[in-house]
Amino acid sequence: MKKHLLLVLSVLCCAIFTNAQSTFDKAEKAFSEGLYKQAITEYEPFLKSKKTQEKYAAQLKTILAYNYLYKYDKALETIYSFPLPKDNIVKAEYYLLQAQLLNRTLYTYQSPDLVESKDNPTKWTAGQKEREIKNIYQKLWDMRKEFILIQAKAASPYLTLNHYSNINDDLTPTLYDYLLEEWHAQNILPYEQLLEESYKLEGSSRNAVRELYKIKRIMLFENKDNKTEMAKCLDYISGYGNTCQIAEVKPYLFKAEYPLAKANALLKSAQILVENNEEFLAYERLNVCLNTPKNYFTQSCKYEQENITRPLFYTTQNLPQDIAPNKEYPLPYKVANIHTINGYIYKLDAQNLYKNGYYIDNKLRETLKQTNPVKTFSFKPAYTKKYQKLDSKTNLPALEEGFYYIIFTDASVKKDYFDENLFSAIINASDLALIQTSYNTTNNLYQLENKGSYAQFYALNAKTGEPVEKAKITT
Repeated sequence: MKKHLLLVLSVLCCAIFTNAQSTFDKAEKAFSEGLYKQAITEYEPFLKSKKTQEKYAAQLKTILAYNYLYKYDKALETIYSFPLPKDNIVKAEYYLLQAQLLNRTLYTYQSPDLVESKDNPTKWTAGQKEREIKNIYQKLWDMRKEFILIQAKAASPYLTLNHYSNINDDLTPTLYDYLLEEWHAQNILPYEQLLEESYKLEGSSRNAVRELYKIKRIMLFENKDNKTEMAKCLDYISGYGNTCQIAEVKPYLFKAEYPLAKANALLKSAQILVENNEEFLAYERLNVCLNTPKNYFTQSCKYEQENITRPLFYTTQNLPQDIAPNKEYPLPYKVANIHTINGYIYKLDAQNLYKNGYYIDNKLRETLKQTNPVKTFSFKPAYTKKYQKLDSKTNLPALEEGFYYIIFTDASVKKDYFDENLFSAIINASDLALIQTSYNTTNNLYQLENKGSYAQFYALNAKTGEPVEKAKITT
């Protein structure tokens, strides 16, 4: 009889265990499929489970489920209802969610007469929440040495309350590295001390990122007067150069061992050189960067190099809609990587232009294509260096009175310049100036009861100021 009873109890326990396990799996499945209301219900029996891992998973995912349902106050109230875990790693996950939920609800509407609450975090004032966030990040800072052992991606569900995470293996390999900017934002320590602590802390997956912190610390010494020398110091770090003359930098100077830091130093050096109009020297460093093993910064080096080699042309002063007739007009411009610029000027019919709302649409553009330009011209920028961004100027040809459409093109691009051009504009060659005056009439100056509004227009010669007779306004 006893054997039968033991067998029945054994089967019953197994059935209960299996049923519990299948229910937890159902909760996990509902959560993964975005069925958050169902997941909250399914997780509820496990919120006080004796199985530690199961309990904490149920609690954390219940909080996330409320967040994904936009029930931020409920998520905040729920997380503060759970006792904090004893394990520091799991406790950090709770802290991270607390801080993010507090921040997310920080600027929600609060009644002006709200009194500080001790117990309910949803009733806390903005000041209380800010103090609690600061306090949480201080606690996390005190636990920082444990965080260098945790891969950031492993903690990613709790690092962001969005459905996605921006964890990057190169820049934030550990939980410590992910939290660094948060600690900086909360002024846990001055930034230079945070950086120094960050490159001193060891960790098997942090060797490359520690070199990045050294570079960031060095860059804090950059100023407007030492940019050229700072580029040389960065070249030294990357192995491209061999000198660094900035005294403050020398105690921190090092030769990078890892491609990540080498590429970062080359990129920063190139960016400084571009600021100093040394595009060719920048281009050379970016070439070296692109030859390092692929990492986070090599893509940025590619974009920077594309910017250096990209054709560029624009006027550095706005081309006015009205210019004086029969007189060349000076046009300052900036240009790069274009050797010859062609200009085409088409005459426009004033009536058609007015009807078109002073706009060149596809129909008018097709009409212009069937005509020949009234004037063409070209000019060649006088570069002194390769990839140089040159400031120069040219003159628009003198034009008789009338409206014109002007197009600037890269002479090397063999495409329809109406569709592919550098710059285009409508201009009016005219010596007319229009002056408008307006006034209101009233029966009562105190109450300003308007009888009517009036406007008068005067046409003058823009050069002499003399009235122009028989001028007409077309609307």
